[in-house]
Amino acid sequence: MANKDDSALTVLIHGLEGAATDWKDPEGYSHGGLLTQALNNADLPWIALDLYGHGEWKAEEPEFNPANVSDELWAGFIDRSVDAIVQALGFEFGGAARPINLFLRSSSNVTPSSRQRPS
Repeated sequence: MANKDDSALTVLIHGLEGAATDWKDPEGYSHGGLLTQALNNADLPWIALDLYGHGEWKAEEPEFNPANVSDELWAGFIDRSVDAIVQALGFEFGGAARPINLFLRSSSNVTPSSRQRPS
């Protein structure tokens, strides 16, 4: 059994064109279910969230494409996604409620030129 810290929470965030459900499927594109299965086996808490316009969180803009977020919509995508993550975790600005281990499945999608999912 892992050295459990009751204040730690692993936050699972998918890449572009993904969804929170990717973390439940061991046979899916990312094999995310293997990670969540390991976290469960270690009795470690985790949460998987949909980013704006992905999975069950549908975008308000009809032209929003979760596989390739346009430059015009990028700032709103980031702002809404970060706000939702902060709200979901119960953070208040000025002090975090708990430390988080942030696991980004696709960390390369932070600039407009590198956002598209590799073929």
